[in-house]
Amino acid sequence: MDKTSRSSRTVSRCALWGLGVIVSFLAFYLLSFALARSPLFVVKQVELEVSGRPGPDEIRSMSGIRPGMNMLSLDTEAVSRRLESHPWIRHATVVKRLPDQVLIKVSKRRPAVLVEVQGRLYYMDGEGKILDKVEPGGSLDFPMITGLVQDVEGARRSGDGRDFQQALSLLRALQATPALGSLSEIRIDRSEGLSFVLEGFSVPVHVGWSGFPGKIMRFEKALPSLASQLNAIERVDLRFSGQIVLKEREGGELRVPKGGEGETLVGSELSFHPTT
Repeated sequence: MDKTSRSSRTVSRCALWGLGVIVSFLAFYLLSFALARSPLFVVKQVELEVSGRPGPDEIRSMSGIRPGMNMLSLDTEAVSRRLESHPWIRHATVVKRLPDQVLIKVSKRRPAVLVEVQGRLYYMDGEGKILDKVEPGGSLDFPMITGLVQDVEGARRSGDGRDFQQALSLLRALQATPALGSLSEIRIDRSEGLSFVLEGFSVPVHVGWSGFPGKIMRFEKALPSLASQLNAIERVDLRFSGQIVLKEREGGELRVPKGGEGETLVGSELSFHPTT
């Protein structure tokens, strides 16, 4: 076989291969075109696995998925991103169930505390994300963070603020000490640091900006003695190493603990220094 014949056969094979590619591409395109318009692959039902707010109607509206949409052209990742832009939604998963069902699973954020921002109350989760304004009639059964001077958008970017981040750290430390009872309020003061008030101990307890677990442990051990003379105490200060400093109310009669069975209060872990 001469070189001309071999070259002709090579060209013929390449032409056939190219024609096969074109035919396959056209067949795929026509099949995709047909499936995109087939009544077999259209959305007939959208199922939700969700509870609380936002409600099912709002989630369906945000998803943009409507009955009659083509299943194959539905961009599930884009729908997930759109849903996760809602402040109450932590994570959203969108799953196609061919031929005609879509499942939306939503993981919600839960409020852990109320935060006061410029005279308005907002729900906030334990990670510091502002969720929504507290509307009239909304639940107030949460501890509160007060003293924040940022605007609303600043509060939404709260990860950058030391005062806000430390308030969240204190919140977590107090929640990890259930023996103290329910937390009522955490107060932010730029000059003195943080303080907290318990529902069963209405006197403010000052803790500064750091070292919260050790300070809270110190306070927990002394709490029975302090609670027994609550009416005589104006404030408790834990900012000094190894000490609990008490300020006496005007007209009060503060009995400073001297130690005893189960209480090593002087010269050990704890020492009380009453001030006026």
